[in-house]
Amino acid sequence: MHKYALLLMLLCPLAVDAGFRYAMPMILDEASSGYRFNVPGEVYQRVHHADLRDLRITNQAGDEVPMRITLNEDRKLTSWSDTSLPVFSLRRLQEVPVTSQQTRTSWQGDEESFTVTTSEQLRRFVRQQVADDGRTVLIDASLVKGQGLRELVLDWSFQAVGNRVFYVGLSGSDDLSAWRSVQNRQKLIELDTGGRVVLENRIPVGRADFAYYKLEFQGPEIPTINQVTARISRETRNSPIKWRTIQAFEELDRESMGHAIEWDAGGYYPAEAVKLVFDYPNLMADVRLFSRANPQAPWRLVTQGPVYEVGDGELSMFNDDLSFPTNQHRYWRLTSDSAINSQWITGIEMAWRSHQVQFLAQGEAPFTLRFGSAKVNSWPSVKWYQTLTQPMKHSLFSSAVWLGEISQLVHAPVEQPEEQQPDDSSRLVFWGLLVLVLTFLLVMAVQLLREVGDEQ
Repeated sequence: MHKYALLLMLLCPLAVDAGFRYAMPMILDEASSGYRFNVPGEVYQRVHHADLRDLRITNQAGDEVPMRITLNEDRKLTSWSDTSLPVFSLRRLQEVPVTSQQTRTSWQGDEESFTVTTSEQLRRFVRQQVADDGRTVLIDASLVKGQGLRELVLDWSFQAVGNRVFYVGLSGSDDLSAWRSVQNRQKLIELDTGGRVVLENRIPVGRADFAYYKLEFQGPEIPTINQVTARISRETRNSPIKWRTIQAFEELDRESMGHAIEWDAGGYYPAEAVKLVFDYPNLMADVRLFSRANPQAPWRLVTQGPVYEVGDGELSMFNDDLSFPTNQHRYWRLTSDSAINSQWITGIEMAWRSHQVQFLAQGEAPFTLRFGSAKVNSWPSVKWYQTLTQPMKHSLFSSAVWLGEISQLVHAPVEQPEEQQPDDSSRLVFWGLLVLVLTFLLVMAVQLLREVGDEQ
C-alpha cells in the first residue's frame, strides 16, 4: 500500500503540469527567501479562469511552491514639510508689522523665502490687545490652513541657561473672537546635558485646523518665542491603474438592438472604468454598461450614467467615463438611449489594475510561472502566509524578479483507456468448464483402462 501511495505522489506533479498550456520563466536579480511581482497583461489574455485560480509557480524539480495572489491596492504616500509662521507677542501694545519675512523648508532641505502680509482682521485684533505679563503669543496659521497641519514646533530662549520643565495651553480660532481649546496643558522640556541641549518643543494639534492659534504660558518663567514652525503632512494616493485601448468594437443592428456596441476586452482584465472617446458637439447621452464572462452567459448590468460635453470655456461640462467596482468579465456591451442616429463613439479605453503574486523560493531555482489549465480549479492555499509574523510579511518579499517571454507548453498525450480485465464471473465459468472437461476425460480414461483390464 505504501509503495502505491509513494508512486502516486511522484506522479502527481507531472499530472498537474500536463494541464498547463503556458509558462513564463522567472529571472531573479538577488537572493531572497521570497519574491513578489505584478501579473503582466499577457497572462490575463491566456488564463483559463477569470479569477486566476489556475496560476501556479514551480521550482526546478517541478514542485509547486507556496504562493499568494491579491489585487493591487492604492498606496498612500505621505510627504512632510516645514513652514515658519508669523508670531506676535502680546507683551505690550506695539505697532502691527505689515509684512513678515518667512521661510518654508521641506524635509529634503530645500528652502523657499516668501513674504507674508498679515490680514486687516489680524491687525485690528493685535491693536486691541494689551498683555502686561506677556504670557500670550499669537500665531498666524492662515497660510497653512487646510494643508494638513500636524504640530507646531517652538524655538525659544530664556534669560538664564538651565534645565526647565514648563507648560503651555494652546487654543485656536478662525475669527479671533471665539477660541476653542486644542491642548489644555502641554509639557515642554529643555535639558542641558553638558554641551548638548535636549528639547521637547512640539505641540501636536490633532485634527484641529484653525487660521489662528494662541499660546498661553502657565508657569512663572516665560521664554521668548523666536520662531514657530508648522509641521505639515500631505497624503497622496498612488494608484496602480493602467489604461488599455480596445482595438475593435462591433456596432449592433440598430433596428433590433437600438444604439448598442459590443467588444471583447481581449482577456480577463480586472477592469474598473470605461472611457469613451467621441467628437460630437454638445453631446449629452445616457448609457448603460453590461458585461458577461463568456459568450454563452447572460448580460449583467454593471453601471449606468450620463456622458456629456456641453458648453465652452468656464461654462463647460465634460464627462467621458463610467466607473464601477472591479470586474473581470471579458465581454462587454454598451447601450445608449440617445436619439443620435450616427455612431458617436469613436474609441474605447478600459482602466484596470493588476494582481500581485507573492511566493516563497522553496526548492531550487529556476522558478516558472505556469497557467492556462482547465484541470486546476482551486486556489493555492495561503496558510503559509498566515503563519508569517507581521514584520516578515513586510520585509520577506523582494521585488528583484522579472518574467521572461511566454512559451506554449507541449500538450500532454491523450490518455489511453486501460484494457478491461476479464470479469471474475467469466473467469469462474471458464475454470468450471475446464474442470468439468478434465473430469470427463479422467472418467473416460478410467473406464478405458478398466475395459482393457477386463479383456486381458
